Amino acid sequence: MAKSLRSKWRRKMRATMRNKNEGRVMKQLKKTLTNEKITMTEDMVKYQAINLMKMEKKKEEEEQQKDVSGTSMEVDKRDKKTMLDSNGQYPEWVNARKAKKLRANRTAKKKGENRKTPKNKQLAW
Repeated sequence: MAKSLRSKWRRKMRATMRNKNEGRVMKQLKKTLTNEKITMTEDMVKYQAINLMKMEKKKEEEEQQKDVSGTSMEVDKRDKKTMLDSNGQYPEWVNARKAKKLRANRTAKKKGENRKTPKNKQLAW
């Protein structure tokens, strides 16, 4: 990005500090990774209990919804070539230019199918 003297100096100093602190940081990382025992504070225990309760409620709600809605979820089906859904709408991620191109291709194909060549232009074999 910037190539001013100040930014070059800062980059140089950050690199030297990284080299200087590398041994200490690695030592600390190894220590934390080998330390299997994590001390739980009261707040952490409360938070964990609340999370477990929330997860249980979600599971119960999902089971109830499965029972009510049926066995399968309804998925919006799209045509792979045209990317249109059952209502003739494009997905949200298709931008206007892409939709316009797809629409033009579709209408061009329809026009080509309906056109018949006159008898005098057909090949006589």
